[in-house]
Amino acid sequence: MNNVSSKELIDLYVDRKLSRQDEQKLFEALASDEQLRAYFRNRFMLRTALVQESEEIASAAEKNLFAAIAAEQFSGMRRAETRLSLPQQQNNFRIGNAFAYALALILVIITTVVFTQMSSYKSEVQSLHQKVSDQSRTIEMMYNSMPPITVRPIENN
Repeated sequence: MNNVSSKELIDLYVDRKLSRQDEQKLFEALASDEQLRAYFRNRFMLRTALVQESEEIASAAEKNLFAAIAAEQFSGMRRAETRLSLPQQQNNFRIGNAFAYALALILVIITTVVFTQMSSYKSEVQSLHQKVSDQSRTIEMMYNSMPPITVRPIENN
């Protein structure tokens, strides 16, 4: 089998269009020719790389398509926003600012209330700690002030 027809068979095999009979001829030729085996490896690696690349390209194309759709929808929304008159836009901005300031004021009030509650709890815990330590010292003093107890046996005759 000549080299040109073997290369055509390799190309058909890589494209998965080679018949079973021709496959056998191809593998017989590959068994006997080192250059043909190198050509086969190169073609097979090229096909594998192309398959992977085509999957990546398809993925990138989908991303670009979705980005284009999103951009068009966004531009449609922007066109609708630009139709608002200047006083309406300023009014919307004022309402947004008022809402932000009100929310900030509410958060400051909540923070102040929580802080005062925490400080009152802290003072209560300190007073309880003082009471417990005083009681502990008193109990210790009472134990130390009692005379030792001695037990004497009584003799019964």
